[in-house]
Amino acid sequence: MKKEQIFENYITTQYSNYDYELSRETFKKKTLLTIPELKDLPTNTKVLELGCGMGGFAHICKLLGITDYSGVDLSGEEIQLCKKDFLKYKFYKWDIIEFLKVNKLKYDVIFMSQVFEHLTLEEAETILPLIYDHLSKDGVFINSMPNANSYYNAGQCMFNDITHQRIYNQISFSQLLKLQGFNNFAHRPDYCGRNAFEHFVHKTYLKLFELHLKLLGFARWRVYTHCIVTLLRRNK
Repeated sequence: MKKEQIFENYITTQYSNYDYELSRETFKKKTLLTIPELKDLPTNTKVLELGCGMGGFAHICKLLGITDYSGVDLSGEEIQLCKKDFLKYKFYKWDIIEFLKVNKLKYDVIFMSQVFEHLTLEEAETILPLIYDHLSKDGVFINSMPNANSYYNAGQCMFNDITHQRIYNQISFSQLLKLQGFNNFAHRPDYCGRNAFEHFVHKTYLKLFELHLKLLGFARWRVYTHCIVTLLRRNK
């Protein structure tokens, strides 16, 4: 089955009965807690989202007052939904690699969330230089994806979608970036919980879990959360 066929009706086949408005709001809270730098973006920041899905990041950009946003996705259903809900933004039904090959514009922020796991190693090696070439002088590429070192759900993240190709941890993704010649990047965990109380509970429980790991002879991963977030900045 071709990739275009799978993604065309992605909402119907993968997210039926999905509350996308609640999902957008949850995504907004977690993303802004994980990447607080987004709150400081000027409203004229030029943003490109690769794999815009059902509009989670578009929702954030709208709330932040960002006026120049473009989203690309292969799913006709998702593009149609985003066009309906974000009338002032631009959306393109396109393969993200082909879009980058044709498009000549530069962007201050290029954002990807839950997309990299859908790419083969060859596609990953192809898209990274293209993304870098589309960054403006002080641009940043922000990538969030399932974390192979997640204490929980790593297997689910890999196998709950037939389009998933591979997942990375901070070591393997660093290896991929370095092989492409990139060194100005940093990984971080995503924010645990939806508020300060849940975050506190998580961190408290983690201390007990770390003791459990130590007794078993295992090390604690620096990025152990459900997702790994990477910020890659253009070298000055």
